[in-house]
Amino acid sequence: MISEKTKIRISSIVLLIINNDCQAFGFISKDNSPNRNGFLNKLIPNLLNARKERRNKIEHVLHKDFGRKDSEAIYEAVNTVIDQVYFEDEETEKLNSSFWLRPDKSSIKAFDEIEESELKITYQDYSSYIRGLLNEYSRFPMYKRQVLAFSEECDICRKAFETNQIMLFRYKGVRYRVHFYTILYGFLSTDETNYIIALNTKTWEIRSFDLSFMENPTLIKEKLKMSYLETKAIQAYVEQYNFSDNHIEKIKKEDDKNEDKKK
Repeated sequence: MISEKTKIRISSIVLLIINNDCQAFGFISKDNSPNRNGFLNKLIPNLLNARKERRNKIEHVLHKDFGRKDSEAIYEAVNTVIDQVYFEDEETEKLNSSFWLRPDKSSIKAFDEIEESELKITYQDYSSYIRGLLNEYSRFPMYKRQVLAFSEECDICRKAFETNQIMLFRYKGVRYRVHFYTILYGFLSTDETNYIIALNTKTWEIRSFDLSFMENPTLIKEKLKMSYLETKAIQAYVEQYNFSDNHIEKIKKEDDKNEDKKK
């Protein structure tokens, strides 16, 4: 079991990206330095899941599209080759930086899986495996890196959309009760932030929330029925494309019964 801190060697450019993401995504220590260990304990289990999903997709393609009856026997090797070709150490980048990584209670299960299963599949040592995950992560644009870091929050948002359930969370110290509408991904904004667009069901205001600062989002069984005009108002808000996390617009709450009569 990997529970003690381990030194991870990495290139300076990847370490710079990680430190910058700590600042951008709100992982900051009391002395205003990057809380790298806290960030990586949230990120690495998500990167592990993404790699496992890719491995399963490789097996599925080999079996379905290429008719390989031995797909289960070869997909792990194919995935390992992909990792070695694309995500191992860059030839032009020296491993001239390092940091100490220590699992916490929230991530220890993922790190145990890496030690007990992933290292055997990939024939790598622990430091090399972690470095490969972070090399891969660093190649994504910032909006995609934020989605990877906050994949659990994104999953809850998707479920809120699919089920129409009310979502609760804290945001910069304030509790919110919202009807989720959509996520606007970073390529729509200059800072590559992913914004959650939602309707505050208490104040009946539409606003955007920076994905990084949503704390403990949960769903409740209660659902919100939106009228046609209310839905159109949210669509108009989204189409402005000049959103930010302090952009709030109040809409008129329509009477559903009156709306039904009009129709």
